[in-house]
Amino acid sequence: MMLNHQQVQDIVNDYGRKIGLSTNDVILRKKPSGFGEPHLEISDDYYHYVVCERGSELTRKFSRDVDDFIYRFFETTTSMIASEYQQQNTVIGEDQRIICFRKQIELMTKLSYEWGKRKEADIAEILQNAPYSVNKITWLNKLLNFFNQSNGKQPLT
Repeated sequence: MMLNHQQVQDIVNDYGRKIGLSTNDVILRKKPSGFGEPHLEISDDYYHYVVCERGSELTRKFSRDVDDFIYRFFETTTSMIASEYQQQNTVIGEDQRIICFRKQIELMTKLSYEWGKRKEADIAEILQNAPYSVNKITWLNKLLNFFNQSNGKQPLT
């Protein structure tokens, strides 16, 4: 049995509370906002996760499983939260994705243990193709060289 938009919104609201979000933070739109925000379309026994921006459809993923739709919705939501967290908690010399990815996995796990594991697997796949790129020792040496050169000292090698 397919759930209607309001029933899905109620589930989204419940999940949002698990990570400290209000109902205003997890509004499930019925049609495109035009600003790249996801919306829900229900048709032909499928839940469609759709993202449109400036009149163009960027993403459309669909499933018969409402849990899959809600996962996608919170994958986007937690990514934005994790990105904001990363900006406020930057660690010098560390690939900023480390902070962002850890926070997103933490949030997805709070929502559902299975979702946390699923997100962790997604991120592991990303890192196989694009590993963390900043080496702390190299970065710190470059920083020390910069300060040493600006103080007239010889660079470290």
